[in-house]
Amino acid sequence: MADRLRTHPVTITAVGRPTHIIQSEIMPSSDPYDLAHLIEMTADGDRDAFSDLYDRVAPAVIGIARRTILDWALAEEIAHDALVEVWQKADRYSPERGSVMAWIGTITRRRAIDVIRSIEARRRR
Repeated sequence: MADRLRTHPVTITAVGRPTHIIQSEIMPSSDPYDLAHLIEMTADGDRDAFSDLYDRVAPAVIGIARRTILDWALAEEIAHDALVEVWQKADRYSPERGSVMAWIGTITRRRAIDVIRSIEARRRR
């Protein structure tokens, strides 16, 4: 299971002035709410698990869509649609084929490419 990064604010003093930074530490993979566990619970219809999964991966999913589609609003729409598909197809995720994030990223990229193709097809008409 993948480790999870936890951050917390820390104040240090540099050159006589306090400076606020974010210190990071790796949480152990025994975290019961890692992505694999959340997708498994989502596949069983657990809405709270999906909500937690959504909150944890949405920024990365929007980033994936944004790298493909330059329009911010459209990228957010693609990310939302991709995560709805994750909810609908969570039972199809297979850990033997890759990580949860890779699976979600593939869904997101596929949706973004479909949108690009649709836009291009409309322009050709």
